Amino acid sequence: MALQESTIKLKALNHDLPIIGECTVKIENQTRETEATIVVVKGKIDSLPLLGRPSLDELGMLKIDETGRLKNQTKP
Repeated sequence: MALQESTIKLKALNHDLPIIGECTVKIENQTRETEATIVVVKGKIDSLPLLGRPSLDELGMLKIDETGRLKNQTKP
């Protein structure tokens, strides 16, 4: 997996994050898998890696309705 040049722009509060590149990776949990674009930033950041809504939704980890709110999850 090699990094490719990226046109994505990321910001942290009041400054741009320096992007090194991006790559596409397969992400999977116990029941599903998907491909996601991972953006690599230069330096150390005091936060955990973030997954976007589309990836979380495809992995069945987050359900968002058309208004942007969390969908009610029914218990089996």
